[in-house]
Amino acid sequence: MNKRPLFLSVFFMIVLTAVAYSQHGFSIGTPSERSVPQLLNYQGYLTDTLQIPLDDTLDMVFKIYDASSGGNELWNETQTGVIIERGVFSVLLGSVNAIPDSVFTVDTARWLELTVGGEVLSPRTRITSVGYAYTATYSDTAEYARNATADNDWTRGSAPLDSVLFTADYLGIARGGAGNMLFGNDVYTHTNLGIACTTGTSGEDLVYCTVTGGYGNIAAWNGATISGGSSNTADSAYAVIGGGESNTASHWYATISGGWNNSAEDACATIGGGQDNTVINRYATIGGGESNEVSGNYGVVSGGDNNNCSAYYGTIGGGSQNYVGGSYSAILGGYADTITTGAGYSYLFGIAGKLTQDSTFMVDMPHIRFGDESTGYEFPAADGAADQVMVTDGSGQLSWTSGSSWSKWTVSDSVLYTKNRWGVARGGAGNVLYGTNTYTHTNLGGFQCATGVDGENYSYITVCGGYNNRGDSSYSTVVGGYQNRAYGASSFVGGGSGNTGGGYQSFIGGGASNTTSHSHTVVAGGLSNDAGGDYSVISGGRDNTAGAYAAVVAGGRNNSADYNYAVISGGYNNTAGSPYAVIGGGNANFIESAYSAILGGYADTIAAGASYSYLFGITSKLTQDSTFMVDMPHIRFGDESTGYEFPAADGFANQAMVTDGSGQLSWADIEDNDWIRGSPDSVLFTTKALGVARGGVGNILYGDYVYRHLNFGGYACTTGTDGSNWTYLVICGGYGNLADSSYAAVVNGIRNKARGQYSFIGSGHYNYTTGQASAVCGGRSNEADGFRSFIGGGYSNEAGDSPSDTAAVVSGGWDNSATARYSFVGGGKNNNARGLYSVVSGGGGSTAADSNSARGDYSVVAGGSGNIATNSYSTVSGGGDNTAGGSYSTVNGGWSNSTAGTSSIVGGGYMNKANGYTSVVAGGRVNTANNYYTAICGGYADTVNGHYSGALSGYSNLAGD
Repeated sequence: MNKRPLFLSVFFMIVLTAVAYSQHGFSIGTPSERSVPQLLNYQGYLTDTLQIPLDDTLDMVFKIYDASSGGNELWNETQTGVIIERGVFSVLLGSVNAIPDSVFTVDTARWLELTVGGEVLSPRTRITSVGYAYTATYSDTAEYARNATADNDWTRGSAPLDSVLFTADYLGIARGGAGNMLFGNDVYTHTNLGIACTTGTSGEDLVYCTVTGGYGNIAAWNGATISGGSSNTADSAYAVIGGGESNTASHWYATISGGWNNSAEDACATIGGGQDNTVINRYATIGGGESNEVSGNYGVVSGGDNNNCSAYYGTIGGGSQNYVGGSYSAILGGYADTITTGAGYSYLFGIAGKLTQDSTFMVDMPHIRFGDESTGYEFPAADGAADQVMVTDGSGQLSWTSGSSWSKWTVSDSVLYTKNRWGVARGGAGNVLYGTNTYTHTNLGGFQCATGVDGENYSYITVCGGYNNRGDSSYSTVVGGYQNRAYGASSFVGGGSGNTGGGYQSFIGGGASNTTSHSHTVVAGGLSNDAGGDYSVISGGRDNTAGAYAAVVAGGRNNSADYNYAVISGGYNNTAGSPYAVIGGGNANFIESAYSAILGGYADTIAAGASYSYLFGITSKLTQDSTFMVDMPHIRFGDESTGYEFPAADGFANQAMVTDGSGQLSWADIEDNDWIRGSPDSVLFTTKALGVARGGVGNILYGDYVYRHLNFGGYACTTGTDGSNWTYLVICGGYGNLADSSYAAVVNGIRNKARGQYSFIGSGHYNYTTGQASAVCGGRSNEADGFRSFIGGGYSNEAGDSPSDTAAVVSGGWDNSATARYSFVGGGKNNNARGLYSVVSGGGGSTAADSNSARGDYSVVAGGSGNIATNSYSTVSGGGDNTAGGSYSTVNGGWSNSTAGTSSIVGGGYMNKANGYTSVVAGGRVNTANNYYTAICGGYADTVNGHYSGALSGYSNLAGD
């Protein structure tokens, strides 16, 4: 035998009974009816030392003793060739050597010893009440039962634990009267607190399955966890679903945070939320959105709708109907763009564009611009004729022309009931409660679980179920699973295996071997992830690290974000090694400079010193500060049929870029230009300090310093204000644009107004900047009024409603507003961030009633619809119509839930309320925790009013007056 069994679970049952029931009541059988079969059904579960179930055929010896060790042997038999499949075997004891009924007598204890393959397993297993049904042969009439005493399954422990309630044997926990099902002979390791929910699978013998609330949820494999929601299914090892409806996590370590009808179908797959999203390959990630699909290993779709990533390490940032089929390729967003299967290591920016070529950076847009605010220019939309050169018209528009007339510059002079307070623990399972405050503990662990620490006096610790779980600090919680530990104050572990919650108010949803070591950290699921910085987040995946303040890793494998505010969306082996660094996905990418970004790809590096930079490449390295670098074998503008490709390297001095007429640009000597060559003779100079404007299109430059203006507007654009004297104003193009404060700039678009000093508008229509150093990148009718405020794009968004709203940010969306200092709205519609440092990540809806609102200072609404975080440090993770009203309170999801007490938590469900200080409602429906340190694990219409009181589950329970 090459494997040693480490763990044995056994179950006994009488095969036949001698009792019959009449139509209207109980009747006693005749002597011919009361013959009891001398057989016992025995079933066991065997694993090796690594907890791996055995698959083998072995001989087994069974013996019954009158003592747990030593003692007298009362019976034995040997069964040969017992088949073990996936660790499970089943035999009939007495089928070889009949068991006499004299073995089981009243007031005696019996133990079964098992020898497998010559190895005696220890300890012996005590035979419980069902084996004593052999004595049914003495039950001629009910007279034999007159002196029976009453019993129940709960007992009081002996001192010093006389304030603790224990169960009499191993138990699972399930809410009654709610149609819940626990399948398997190991159901004592399950926790099921929902309605019409199921843990385990019929015909299987699964362990550590957990459903903490909701309706119709199914946790159908070892270690699977569902926190709440409706009709969700986690049917693979250590799969996790946080909430939502109709979600399916069908492979090991798969994670779905919430949403509707999402499906994570392979190992370590991660879906953050949204609707109808599908991940069908390992380590892949979908952040949210609708109808998105990722089928490639380590692929990433951050959001949007109907996007499809089928490539290894492929990345789609968002948008609609985009497709990436080439490995290590990426589409940032947009509409209906396609990178085909053969186009690996490529990037596409377009509108319904298609890229088929390998290792290509392609921009297929009607307008393609390069350069900074003062010297930018727009490229032609198509290739030119053979031998033509690219020249500028002096107002930022490049075009093709013959060599003889390539330059025509003109100079002008004109810018969250017991009687007394008792602890509760399950008995006969090796559970332990430490400390003089154990009456405030709840320990319902399946086996060998502990609350508190020997020698310490922690309070309000909860272990709901599972095996060998520990809660080691005040207010810590472990819901279920195997060998999980919550040792940080107010820390939470939902399920899974080997997870460690060590940070203050930290959260682990499930998975295996995950760690949170700092305050307010989150690991939603996955395998071997470590959130090691305050407020850091890991959504799923494997072997990921978020090791600094507010660092984020969305998924993938072996990714590391170890600096403040660093972000990695997914992929494999990526490192964000500097503050505010961003990596979208891919493999082996590395950033060690602040505020820099790599979208995806393979083995790209932004080195130290190259801050504020962007890199698109293949095994490329960027060392220069404030640089946009594209290091690709092929760099194309326009589509593949009419676009053109740039040279791979620089030319000689004074050479110009020339096309061959079939889409390939090269360097060539140019015979003439209209600029005056100065000293040194490699520099072109104007003869005076001049402003530059495009003539003949109604452009206007105001002020005495117009020679410091650049106005390349397409038509009727204005730099400066009549009667004022602003300097260094820039308009690169567009129609009716205005720049009228010093250092303001408008790149393009229609009727945009840059009115704050150092303000910037990239493009779009009717955009407006009044705050100093504010910026609007594009979109329509957006307004940036706060000092250093920013709007990425979208429609009718507002960043700051006064100059004091420093650094307010709206990334995009529709009718969103960030109107407090350092507030942030990521996107969606009708969302608002009104508190200092408040955040709304997205979501919202078509009306103001659907909007998400972060109103308290440092408050967060991660998504959903109609959610409100009204107090300081309050959080709503998602769902709909939820309100986090207490400071430091959290609503994790569900619908119409609310928190009013400080540090209160609602895990999910529907219309639950956590009103007391540090109160908790884990899930269910219409439950209310009204006083401080109260808790409700789930159920329907339960109310807890007394201090330190709780309700496990059920319907319309009341704890406290």
